[in-house]
Amino acid sequence: MKLAINQATTMKATFEQDVAAYAAAGFQAVELWLDKLTPYAEKGALGQARRLLDDHGLTAVSACYHAGVMLSRGEERARNLDQFRAKLELCHAMGCPVLIVPTDFPAGDVKREDYDRAAAGLAGAADVAAPYGISLAVEFIKGAKLIGSLQTTLRLVRAAGRPNVGALFDTFHFYAGVSKTEDILDAQPDELLFVHLNDVSDVPIEIARDSDRVPPGDGVMPLRTILEALAGAGYDGHLSVELFAEDLWAMSAHDAARLVYDRSAAFLEDLGL
Repeated sequence: MKLAINQATTMKATFEQDVAAYAAAGFQAVELWLDKLTPYAEKGALGQARRLLDDHGLTAVSACYHAGVMLSRGEERARNLDQFRAKLELCHAMGCPVLIVPTDFPAGDVKREDYDRAAAGLAGAADVAAPYGISLAVEFIKGAKLIGSLQTTLRLVRAAGRPNVGALFDTFHFYAGVSKTEDILDAQPDELLFVHLNDVSDVPIEIARDSDRVPPGDGVMPLRTILEALAGAGYDGHLSVELFAEDLWAMSAHDAARLVYDRSAAFLEDLGL
């Protein structure tokens, strides 16, 4: 498995600051936070952003994110797909092969038939993404009414039936949600498309929030068990460190990236991964 860093980890920094900091820290792969590319897109300068990555020896391996492709209908879906295509164009320009699509968040109660509708919506979105050479990684979110577990994610991926659809596995949402370790072993290697790596501070699971994420090895999550299960299921792709920590955001991008790389690399070395 290989380390990457999600640009949310240095959310307050610019794209240029991120790229320089990540390369200096030792990262070779980055997960894009697409909002940071908006200034380049507005100026028609995505080629410049791509060259920044190339010049610093960084590869874009995934991008966050686009929501709403599962349950939207009618005019709402038409607007959503227009936004979706714009993000696919961003990903394509940056040489990024994976776009994260988190669960939808319907306002009312979720019914059984909503999953058929979600699978159809996801399949349609995958067909739009295919000509761009981009795969969609479905993210389950702890506590979500529609997709809150790995088990449901895999069920939806299989129902969508598209080769460019798989599951995003986020260690935080896995640990703090209702998924079980045996669910990982139910996944086929090609169904596990991407992994977000993080630990969590010592708080009750019921109240754990994104802001409670900490670098791997600094928290209480049974990461060894989780990562060994992922390896056992055949996953050998990137582990993208995704943190939403105010203390990291208050640092310079260089200091934050160095801290995250050093701790994450040491942790994975200790695990033998």
